[in-house]
Amino acid sequence: MRKPGRPKDLTRALPDRACLRGPGGVCFSQRKERGGTGMEQEERSVLGRRRLAGLLLMALGAVLAGLSRAMGGPVLLELLSGIFMGLSVGTLLAGLLTVLHAFR
Repeated sequence: MRKPGRPKDLTRALPDRACLRGPGGVCFSQRKERGGTGMEQEERSVLGRRRLAGLLLMALGAVLAGLSRAMGGPVLLELLSGIFMGLSVGTLLAGLLTVLHAFR
């Protein structure tokens, strides 16, 4: 006899081929085997693209920072160097935020 207040174990009562259906009519066990729903796979691919875009932005920021360090000399080159440095900092921050947002 079972103790009062404890839920009955329903998994023993189900036959081996029984399936608890979730949203969309797919068995929970089948969903695990498939690797999730199509929507979850699509979300993962979008996050992967965001991470890649963030990493590319960070690489572009590093290249711009290198270009700004290489420039120097006359006033016009100093101006371009400052512009490249500002762009590199902004690009690095945008890439970092994009990657962090994709990992949340």
